[in-house]
Amino acid sequence: MSGHRLQPAVTAIAVEALSRGEGAALPTNVEFLSRHGLGAGTMQRALAALRASDAVVTSSRGHLGRFIERVGVAQCWQLAALPPVRMLLPPGGPQEIDAL
Repeated sequence: MSGHRLQPAVTAIAVEALSRGEGAALPTNVEFLSRHGLGAGTMQRALAALRASDAVVTSSRGHLGRFIERVGVAQCWQLAALPPVRMLLPPGGPQEIDAL
């Protein structure tokens, strides 16, 4: 992936793919333009970069739109430059509850 101008498009597509999941439709080029100011050519280059990295694979269904066939979560996260997710998990073992 070359150029920092492509990064906002890659991030926008990756976030949409991660949040919508496989089988869902991506927003249209018009929606990407109105939400993110990204043109159709930029979106096509970003989709090609995501596909080449096996992060997001889509298929076009004509007037129905572009659908997500596969999402590589780790690849999407990395290419979108999203921050790490931190979680606090309870300790293992039985949980005891004291009640008054």
